[in-house]
Amino acid sequence: MKKLTDEEIQRLLDQGLEKGEQARGEDQKMYQLLYKALEEEPQGGLSWSFADKVSRKAVQLHTRQQVKKYWLWMSLSILLALTSCAACLFIFEQELASIMVNYLIELRWVVIFAAIMFFLIQLADYYFIPRQQSYSEYRD
Repeated sequence: MKKLTDEEIQRLLDQGLEKGEQARGEDQKMYQLLYKALEEEPQGGLSWSFADKVSRKAVQLHTRQQVKKYWLWMSLSILLALTSCAACLFIFEQELASIMVNYLIELRWVVIFAAIMFFLIQLADYYFIPRQQSYSEYRD
């Protein structure tokens, strides 16, 4: 299924979805929620910082999605690297591999601690080091 452009999604929603029909795809659902919210007129009018609030929320959503992708790719790449190293070791040096497995079993708590510390350092880096990004980077 091809991905619809913003204009196509808006045209579909302008034509109107049936009451029981749900939008397909994340973008279409977001537009549908936006249309529902815009149908109701605000009581006191829009605040002066409405556009800033909307763009800030969009940037936060985009950042959250990027962080999830980053953690997924980092975890998968570490897992893939470890399994490929272990596979190579078992293929070429079976005796050394069995010695290493026994050694790692003895030091399992050290290995677990090192893995936890690695992920905690990554989390601390993400949350405690400020990043300078402007809203214009996300406007295309």
